[in-house]
Amino acid sequence: MIATTAGGLPDKVVPGMTGWLVAPGDADGLSQTIAGALQDAPRLPQLGRAARALVEERFTWASAVRALLAAVAELQAGR
Repeated sequence: MIATTAGGLPDKVVPGMTGWLVAPGDADGLSQTIAGALQDAPRLPQLGRAARALVEERFTWASAVRALLAAVAELQAGR
């Protein structure tokens, strides 16, 4: 994945692990990143698997429930 550093994308795209980030409006950076990704084509499936694993770990309903329950447990413990 190639995404911009704007909005909610940077926490889902880890440069070099799950994809690449470029600054919004940086057309040259975007074209260089696309060219670099195309040159690294054999690694793209690995990046895709890592991206899916990251999203499944951090951004599913199950992970949201775990985070909520952890926060409630902290509040109940008086932290």
